[in-house]
Amino acid sequence: MKPLKFIILAGAASAMLSVPASAVDQNVNFRGVVNDSCSLVVLNDGLLGVSSDQTVLSSKEAGGLRGRVSVVTNGPGNTIEIISPSGFSVGPPSADLNTVFEAEYSASGGTILSNLLGVVVSILGIGTTTIEIDATATKTSGAFESGAYELITVVRCVAP
Repeated sequence: MKPLKFIILAGAASAMLSVPASAVDQNVNFRGVVNDSCSLVVLNDGLLGVSSDQTVLSSKEAGGLRGRVSVVTNGPGNTIEIISPSGFSVGPPSADLNTVFEAEYSASGGTILSNLLGVVVSILGIGTTTIEIDATATKTSGAFESGAYELITVVRCVAP
C-alpha cells in the first residue's frame, strides 16, 4: 500500500510542476442591455351577448364573455390602451348603421385598474397584468337584424 500512496503523491507533485511560472490572467467582460418591453398574449377572445330588445350587442349582456389579455412589462412607464371598435368586421349590411361602439377595461395582477373607458391610456406596473375587456355596440335607433356579428377591439401596449 505504501508504494501506491507514493505514486499518487508523485503524480500530484508532477502536476504542480507543470504549471508555467509566468502565467498571465486576463478578464473577458460580457455586457448586455435589456430594453423596455411590453408583450401581449390573448388569453381568450370575447363573446357578444344580445339584449332582450336586440338593441345592444355586448360582452356585458347575458351570454357575453369578456376578452382577456396577459401583458408582461419589464420597465416603468409602459402604457396600455384599449382601442374601441369603429365598426363590425362581420355583420349584415345594416350592422354599422345607427350604431355606437365602445370598450371598457379592468386590470389585475401587476396593475390594478377598474372599469376604464377604452379611450383612457393607463400606466402599467412592472410584471404580469391581466386585462379584461368588454366591448359594446349599441343601436341609437332600430334593432340589430339577424345574422352573425364580429367586432375587433385593439389592445396596444407601448414601451417608452
